[in-house]
Amino acid sequence: MGGTRGLGALGLGLAAWAALALGADGPAGSALTHLPTAHAEEKQNVLGPGLYVYQQRVREATCKDAEPDGYVLSFMAAIDGVPGAVTMTMEVVNTQYFKEWTLKVMGGQVVGESRLGKAPDSPDAHFEVTRDGDRFKGTGYRSYNGTFQGKAQRCKVSFDALLRRIDV
Repeated sequence: MGGTRGLGALGLGLAAWAALALGADGPAGSALTHLPTAHAEEKQNVLGPGLYVYQQRVREATCKDAEPDGYVLSFMAAIDGVPGAVTMTMEVVNTQYFKEWTLKVMGGQVVGESRLGKAPDSPDAHFEVTRDGDRFKGTGYRSYNGTFQGKAQRCKVSFDALLRRIDV
């Protein structure tokens, strides 16, 4: 029995499949090496792992429990992940709220998501920033269940967001 039986219309033998898997050049390998792979991950060169400063400045608060007074909250953030990956994590180390973030890089934009707890109405936070020179600037919000004028409602604090790598 030859090595090509039972492989359908391709008719590739075991040696050809092995050569293809190992990336060997040749007629069997070159015919299929240009097919996209199912596991190929997207790459980006916008954001890399490292230490960052993450800052927020309040723009508006629907429940009036934060003021747009120009005060800037500054956090130290460690971004972890594989260089070039489109999804990374960010851990904010000097706060007790919204410590764990998931970051997604889409084009030149970085989107951050964080949630306290697993319930659908748990407090959550979100930001979208775009590269501007040596930093990323944009906006974000945090939302939570609260009370305003005696009524229970979902409160939202909108803020300016800044993310800048710390070069050590």
